[in-house]
Amino acid sequence: MIQIKNVLYFGRDEKSYKEFLIRGANTPGYEWSERLGRDVFGGDSLDVFVHPVYAVEEAVKSLQEGYYNLLVLDVREGPGHGPDAVEMAWELLRILDSEEDMEKRYPFNRIFILAGHRDLNRLGEVVFKAGRLRVGACLVDSAGLDWVGTVCRGSGCRSRLAGADR
Repeated sequence: MIQIKNVLYFGRDEKSYKEFLIRGANTPGYEWSERLGRDVFGGDSLDVFVHPVYAVEEAVKSLQEGYYNLLVLDVREGPGHGPDAVEMAWELLRILDSEEDMEKRYPFNRIFILAGHRDLNRLGEVVFKAGRLRVGACLVDSAGLDWVGTVCRGSGCRSRLAGADR
């Protein structure tokens, strides 16, 4: 039986989304395709449908109107940079955090941040702020070569190589 998961991808632009798809397509055991007008990563027992958005308002509306198993915030710094993805992500998190009705509030443990900056101070700020907000996970893209993960759980964070415990 194949499980189906829905992911809302929030990033600065389509170029960063396409890079995200390329990186995801290189995940062992998964294959990228397009089905029903949406991008899908498929594996033996799991299909992950990805819905991209590039504006805070669009992300909020999508989360209010649909069900997403995971919210991916891509705050990696890219060539030509474009809008400040970090500030856009913090604005979205402020809006999500301000929801007083716990039934309507998106659970922060299902938020995944992809980070990567040449400015190490800014990168550290992203990782520590994500931990304070109890975001589910923050992966750091170090020069596009490998992924180093900091998984935030409970009262603190622990570092690990991404995938080391699979």
